[in-house]
Amino acid sequence: MNRFYQLLLYFHILVVLLQNVWLNIVFYDAVADYGRKYMEYGIENGTVGKAWAW
Repeated sequence: MNRFYQLLLYFHILVVLLQNVWLNIVFYDAVADYGRKYMEYGIENGTVGKAWAW
């Protein structure tokens, strides 16, 4: 029974780590992409560094 728990713990740690790495890669990529689009849009339209005027 002890061996079973060791395997379960090992598997759980592996899954959590992989999930963490996958989330970091996907999330970072999405944020970087969004940031890039925002900067490009702002530079083209002269809105970077200015407050939005309503």
